[in-house]
Amino acid sequence: MNPQFREPEPTRTLPEPELAPDVWTAEEDWGHDLSPFKRTTLAYVFHFGFHTGVRAPSEIAALDLDDVDRDAGEIVVTEKKKGGNRRRMPLPSYVLDAPNSKSLGNYIDHHRDQADADKDAVFVKLDGKRWTDHYLQTELSRVGKRVWPGFHPYKMRRYVATEFLIATEFNVYKVAQALGDEVRTVEKHYLDRARARAEMDTEHVPRLRGGGVR
Repeated sequence: MNPQFREPEPTRTLPEPELAPDVWTAEEDWGHDLSPFKRTTLAYVFHFGFHTGVRAPSEIAALDLDDVDRDAGEIVVTEKKKGGNRRRMPLPSYVLDAPNSKSLGNYIDHHRDQADADKDAVFVKLDGKRWTDHYLQTELSRVGKRVWPGFHPYKMRRYVATEFLIATEFNVYKVAQALGDEVRTVEKHYLDRARARAEMDTEHVPRLRGGGVR
């Protein structure tokens, strides 16, 4: 093989705006092997992940009740990838505490207490224990693929980054701040994808209403 020849990198599938919402709304396609409590919890986890872009599974599994500050309108995210660094992230009401959406507050107030949840974690299993990173990733992947065959938990973050970039007219600084990422990371992994999405669908209106972008 010519040493100057390089195999092209495999094309990564763009986030599908028409598929992403189905992951947390099309529960009828999830199958019948989930307990009612697990089904409810996963619906809220998917909604949270697809509207915040926090790293899945680690930052979702690490979220504690004390990290949810409804008065301030924000959460505190524990970034395991960065040695446990903690950052504050503002959230819109429909993600944080709206009673008529799959908000964190709605889950905490009306669903979490169905489990024997005497622990600190927001998202728990029926026995009250925190979801481990491995278990959460496995379940998100397993259920998500039933609706979106190419789904992987990381695609929630990619989807949010793409939507935020389009919504902010490709302001990499705002998006990096919202995601707790480096500007160079946003430029390397998300910017071209967001531009391609915008070019593919010139009438595309970002589905996310702000999230951590201010």
